[in-house]
Amino acid sequence: ASTSPFQGEDGVAVTREMIFRLTRPLAANTVLTTSNVSVTFGGRRLLSRVETAADGRSVTLFALENLPAGSRVRVTFDPRDTRDDLGRRLD
Repeated sequence: ASTSPFQGEDGVAVTREMIFRLTRPLAANTVLTTSNVSVTFGGRRLLSRVETAADGRSVTLFALENLPAGSRVRVTFDPRDTRDDLGRRLD
């Protein structure tokens, strides 16, 4: 449904978490890791951890190192075979 920060947002703190808000909750058995959700800069994957909200409606990526100041990073959510609470694949 949305992301925070949004694409192109200015003034983002180097310690800022990245949030994916979903239109439907994830299936109850969903396990996401940094294989699914990651942040890269200059071709290097930054250290991070992933948390799924208790209600399954958002996924948060926390960088375990400061994001590069004044730079653009790429945050990727690769759903692979991840499904929502109705059994439908995420796109």
